[in-house]
Amino acid sequence: MTGDFSRRTFDPGKHFSRVLLQQGRVLLDSDWNEQTSILLHFLRTLARDIIGPHGGPGDSFQIVSLSDDAGAATIADDNFAITAGNYYVDGILCVNEPPDDNTARVPYRNQPFYTAREGDKLPDYPFVIYLDVWERHVTAIEQPHIREIALNGPDTAIRAQVVWEVKTVHVTDNDLRHWDLANSNSWDSFVGAKIRSSGKLRAEAKQSEEPKDANCLIPAEARYRGPENQLYRVEIHDPGKPGKATFKWSRNNAAHIYGIRGPIVLNGGTLTLAIDNLGRDAEHMLAEGDWVEVVNRDYTLRGEPRPLLKVNRVFHNERRITLEGAPDALPDSTSGGMPMVVRWDQKRDTTNTGVVELPTGGAPIELEQGVFVQFQPNERYNTGDYWLIPARTLTRDVEWPWGDGVGFLPPHGPHHYYAPLALAKGANDIEHLRRSFKFLHELS
Repeated sequence: MTGDFSRRTFDPGKHFSRVLLQQGRVLLDSDWNEQTSILLHFLRTLARDIIGPHGGPGDSFQIVSLSDDAGAATIADDNFAITAGNYYVDGILCVNEPPDDNTARVPYRNQPFYTAREGDKLPDYPFVIYLDVWERHVTAIEQPHIREIALNGPDTAIRAQVVWEVKTVHVTDNDLRHWDLANSNSWDSFVGAKIRSSGKLRAEAKQSEEPKDANCLIPAEARYRGPENQLYRVEIHDPGKPGKATFKWSRNNAAHIYGIRGPIVLNGGTLTLAIDNLGRDAEHMLAEGDWVEVVNRDYTLRGEPRPLLKVNRVFHNERRITLEGAPDALPDSTSGGMPMVVRWDQKRDTTNTGVVELPTGGAPIELEQGVFVQFQPNERYNTGDYWLIPARTLTRDVEWPWGDGVGFLPPHGPHHYYAPLALAKGANDIEHLRRSFKFLHELS
């Protein structure tokens, strides 16, 4: 999920130690969020300097058997277990709570953030078992207790949640000869080649045509011609390289999110949804012709793109909408979290899918109002990779750090951090790759 932010200002390269408020000045959401990020960056850097790239006390997050012999590392019936405890990846704390049966180990498919995938089986041997850690935003739609009911409706701050999942990836004998997975530098190279996306984006604002409205208040020489300040979000939808990958975009960080308050009715090729709020004003309100995505927690955790659907009709009095097109599967509110509708703002559609294809040659693409983005050709992009582009009316420009003049930046998020746990060469041939340290009281 996303939040309604003005911009994101934290930059570890600036080495700021704190944010100092001044009397009589306006306090922005970016100031508060930067202070939180400064402190969090310090704590996680400190943990990483002490612990290293990854590690945990005792046998935390050790790959073990599902049987009573918790010390044996075996894989049976396409399953294994992870011992309970704490583990740190790049300074980020991951907590594996022990199950209620006091076995101190959690089955692979019973992880707290595990969601079943199509054809859900372990890969062929050999394969690497690794820990994937990232953060996601949680709003009051998904977790109603966040909302203060005394306010009678409005939401306030959202929450960032640490998400971890033990995952697997098949490797070849050539991979094992090429990479030493126990070595941190070699592991980072392996992740870059096998898991992490490599694509980058740059943004700029320039004039593409003269305003057609003679009474337009934005000067004709303006580059960004929008009437309001915006925080554009460009997010990869379908993964892959340009020519196959697609993206979607929003003017306000995709913060237009609407909770579904009733059953999803499918009638032929039309979906009917009852939603909790159509929007507080014309800018935030759903309208006919909008492209939306119907998602829930499980889809976002899996990084699985959902088909974009076009709003067909809006019934304001009933707080009900109908959508054109029916996805092959609908979000399940019982097990997959509260379903919700996310609005995206692209209108141009050449494929009738609501998404825009990344051009193979790397040509710039105009979002709107003179805001252009450009993707690197021949690079790999993952679903969910996103970039944030502040656009300001005062400067008629976007805030983009060009630096060396090239200006291509890796995704602003989500930031994934990875740690190897084990190498499975066979059902009874498991090589541990996790790192362990003793508790402080054990050192005496």
